Amino acid sequence: MELETYDYLCENALNRAIEDVLQSIPEHVQNQYSLSYLNNFDNKKKAILDEYNVQRKNVRKKFFDVGEDGKKLIDIHKVSACFTSAVLKVRVFEYNELMPMNMSVFYSNYTLAFLSGIHILYLCMLADYEKNGEKEMADLLKRRATFIFPETNKGHDEYLQGRVKTLALNDMYAIDFDILTYADMLYWIEKYNKEELQKLVFAENHKNNS
Repeated sequence: MELETYDYLCENALNRAIEDVLQSIPEHVQNQYSLSYLNNFDNKKKAILDEYNVQRKNVRKKFFDVGEDGKKLIDIHKVSACFTSAVLKVRVFEYNELMPMNMSVFYSNYTLAFLSGIHILYLCMLADYEKNGEKEMADLLKRRATFIFPETNKGHDEYLQGRVKTLALNDMYAIDFDILTYADMLYWIEKYNKEELQKLVFAENHKNNS
């Protein structure tokens, strides 16, 4: 990944995900657990990029014909999955692990990994709408400012919470991160959001024409 591209993703995806995580944890809990991402943050950003490049190279080598001189690109879902995997490995958030565990603090790095990949996918989808001149879709996506997730059955975790728990459990039991399966999940999240946006555009146009 080019450094310019990576800096853009850090500013608009990783940093945004960090803000999302911090907003979800009360400030007094952050202080109690000394939760921070600032320690050696520049080194961590470099480590994420290095790990991303390793993951992306492995995916291309194992599963795809990358063309002459390896120039053929992989799709954004796999890019986002590789980025998620990299953030999982680096552990951006640090906290006092000797305290009785608070689950929102414990899940902080897993939530960050999930949201980082989601925000990259969001940026790409918005860019595609703008590139293709689909102004209504782009404007609606901007107003939402993020993706929405399907409702889950009563009594089950909400979709985001369930995905974060899965990342945590797989990590705790040393189950390898499956980039292809994760990329497939991201594809369906993107498809779900596209369909929901299309419904809103249709409803708004129908209302305006009534």
